[in-house]
Amino acid sequence: MVGVVGPGLPRCRIAEDNVEGPVSEWTELGGRGERQVDLEEFAEEERAVGGSGGPQVDVVYRTEFGVDDALVIAGSLEQLRAHLLATGHREHISTLGDDADTRVCWLARAVPNLIWTLRWEADLSTADHDSLSGLLLRVYPMHDKTFRDGRSWSGAIPEARVIGYDGARPVAHLGFLRRQLRIDDGAASVLVGDAGLVGVDPDFRGSGVGLQLLTECATALQGLALPFGFLTCGPDVVPFYERGGWQLLPGQVTRMIDNDLRPETYTGPALALPVTAGIEQWPTGHTVVRDGLEV
Repeated sequence: MVGVVGPGLPRCRIAEDNVEGPVSEWTELGGRGERQVDLEEFAEEERAVGGSGGPQVDVVYRTEFGVDDALVIAGSLEQLRAHLLATGHREHISTLGDDADTRVCWLARAVPNLIWTLRWEADLSTADHDSLSGLLLRVYPMHDKTFRDGRSWSGAIPEARVIGYDGARPVAHLGFLRRQLRIDDGAASVLVGDAGLVGVDPDFRGSGVGLQLLTECATALQGLALPFGFLTCGPDVVPFYERGGWQLLPGQVTRMIDNDLRPETYTGPALALPVTAGIEQWPTGHTVVRDGLEV
């Protein structure tokens, strides 16, 4: 599950670009805003930023009252009533209606107003690395042996990082470095912003921060006049990156150095983000050679 808000209620996620207009403009139906949404897209984004994907529901509701600044998902209205009761909001239970068979999702959280910044590696302090290490450990708890003792990188150390801050706390992160990729062992080459270490703090999943992070990344690469962004990832998160403007490079494999410093040929997905160049300008060829470690 994505997280827990109240007794036994898994938290789901939503972003404003998944609906026709901002949440404040949703059609009001019986005191609730109702709109069909694609929850599978939400699950794709959740997996991409380190989560496991959310449960499936049929209808999303926005109440007229904000409670706990959270997005709550319930298998039934009875579960939602139980949550309101447990969190001291008994007065709102009567507004929910009586359709106990409807699977519902209750929204009371907007996209956070984070402070976004581009941080260069040489400008980061020990305290910065400590806080980023803590964020990456929360995002990737299975890599607890990597992100510890102030280590805020996995393979290649980023040249720069796009970071979203909630006050002084980093809650979203993407690292990249400028790299010349070879195509088919040098038949062609292309300059890219090679990206990795993409993650959103579990406390902020479900609020659209993942797509904000991709937008901020594109802005940073644009500011550096890079023709493309580039990344490799798992198949399950490709749709998330595609919604952020990245395009799959079908038929290409990636040669690189793995984190154990051994040559590796990665046959999984590779994606490019057109920045100052069109995707038609990406070199054709079977093998992308990343002369170094993945970020």
